[in-house]
Amino acid sequence: MREDFIRQIIKDRPRSEKVRRNVKRFFTMSFSVFILILGWAAIIYFSIKETEIASYLREKVHSLAGSWGPTALITIINYIVPWVLSKITELEEWDFSATFIKHEVWRTYLAAILNNIIYAVIQAEILLNKPLL
Repeated sequence: MREDFIRQIIKDRPRSEKVRRNVKRFFTMSFSVFILILGWAAIIYFSIKETEIASYLREKVHSLAGSWGPTALITIINYIVPWVLSKITELEEWDFSATFIKHEVWRTYLAAILNNIIYAVIQAEILLNKPLL
């Protein structure tokens, strides 16, 4: 019943409102991809520079910070990226909650899977002591 009501609202929307929503969704989806790429780049950077970051933190902050600092930075990125993606998805003004959930799930899934793949490749490179890519 509620879906039929929403469909009628969508049907009665002025063309300018439909165009505005589509343009907004295009830019927010593009920004989502940018955030994903930025998160992956940061994870790769912090993983590659792990020893330099650890020694810097040992010198400037504390010895404990040097041992867990690089991992904490990656964990923070893995927390922030899905949160930002969720906020971006909210801005898209999806009419149906199922559509909203689908968009949030694919972005979060993509972020999580690729973060794990990046982490696994970097750890394999460290173990094998040679670059895989």
